[in-house]
Amino acid sequence: MKHKIAIVLDAWDYSFNGTAVSTKRFIQQLEKQGYEFVILATGKEMPGKVRFREFGVPGLKWILHKMKSPLALADKALLREALKDVDLLHVQYPFLLGSAAITVAKELGIPVVCSFHVQPENVTKNLKLNTEASISFLYRVFIKYFYSRADVVICPSPFAENMLKEQGLKTETRVISNGVPEEFLIPPRAEDFIPRKPFNLLSVGRLASEKHQDLIMKAVSQSKFIDQINMTFVGTGPAEGRLRRFAEKTLTCPYRISEVSDEELKRLYNSADLFIHAGEIELEGMSVLEAMANSIPTIVSDSKDSAAKDFAVTENSLFNFPHVDDLTRKIDYWLANPKARAEVALQNHQKACRYTHKYSCRALENIYREQLKLAVHEDFSDLVYEPEAECISAKS
Repeated sequence: MKHKIAIVLDAWDYSFNGTAVSTKRFIQQLEKQGYEFVILATGKEMPGKVRFREFGVPGLKWILHKMKSPLALADKALLREALKDVDLLHVQYPFLLGSAAITVAKELGIPVVCSFHVQPENVTKNLKLNTEASISFLYRVFIKYFYSRADVVICPSPFAENMLKEQGLKTETRVISNGVPEEFLIPPRAEDFIPRKPFNLLSVGRLASEKHQDLIMKAVSQSKFIDQINMTFVGTGPAEGRLRRFAEKTLTCPYRISEVSDEELKRLYNSADLFIHAGEIELEGMSVLEAMANSIPTIVSDSKDSAAKDFAVTENSLFNFPHVDDLTRKIDYWLANPKARAEVALQNHQKACRYTHKYSCRALENIYREQLKLAVHEDFSDLVYEPEAECISAKS
């Protein structure tokens, strides 16, 4: 018997929205296990999706589109129709549609799972309301209208779980990483660290104020290796125009700012000598994990509001946020030390191998099965990915 799961994700159509990317990966894997999904979202009509009208307040709608995060209006009649033959509701976005969907699911006796993907600090930063009072208020709203009404809340990291608990959440929580697909698990190759120029530096993430790509630009511009660097920023987002103008004024090395296909992203990971992530606000840090899986030395912000710092394997893998000079020092350290890059690349790869996507999929399926009163999977041993013990010597 197939079990049908409804997913609330307003921004389903946006290919560079991290929540959408992660959710699509989970659905692709779980469909192979026999689950059926229906998507409740804005955007284009398509099979397997129930389309809701978009929240259209002038001014705010423009901001939401720039953030690549459109919001859906709640239509209770349409929700009742969409959920009438559903076995479980999984809310990925904690906004108008998600709240109404939980209300209807409760009326129909459908179990509810919520994922903590939207950090209140992310919202307040983009709306330029980044005060302690506004952040605390938004946490209270999310907990009252979403997470406290769920049967279980999924958090992408222990950091994210602690944030909700510190804000008073009493609902059961589970930590499940977004996970790294196997195609990103590339062991380090010895020849990748033979001194060569130019150095390929890479940063991947939404182009937004809280990601601080401008800080990376400043740090790179001060590097003593500036004449030997190619800098690539992969992403799209509300700050794109401002960042393009800033790069033109700041960077003297070749640089690129663009959205890319999945295949092109893999090629960029494969050729990168150093990955830099200056994000201030992260509940996990998918791009950092993918870079580590690809055996790339990484530098990550030590921001108190970011979980990504927990991936760092050496002190030189962190920089003192938001200090540009410290980031420049870390960049220069890694570029000057190919042996250290090779060592940390292996450490990064080994650590990232603990977060395989298949493992995360089975953990998520177990939560679904618990809520559906089915037997859970006890054995995860077949999903353990054994990393290389040392750099391999030849290109595969």
